[in-house]
Amino acid sequence: FRSQCRGVMRYLTPEERVMHWQEVQDAIGEMTANKARAYQTEQCDKYTAMSPEERGKYAADLQAKWDALPEAEKMKLYHQALQFRGGRGMGRGW
Repeated sequence: FRSQCRGVMRYLTPEERVMHWQEVQDAIGEMTANKARAYQTEQCDKYTAMSPEERGKYAADLQAKWDALPEAEKMKLYHQALQFRGGRGMGRGW
């Protein structure tokens, strides 16, 4: 994502970030690099245009998806996202 999207995503908890990351990974799947970058740019524009209320709803939806997962799946996704990030953690600045 572009730098302004990283800022928009800072309002998410680590668990919500994992679910957001999973949604992006599912969406880009086997896309070419150019198509994936275009998708990410489109999503960034969407997130930056969200009102605070829309961001809150988006975060609540992600949290509900996280809460619905079995504990084993939560750990699997968390470790996959952590590995993707090169072990840099899942703190507030992700």
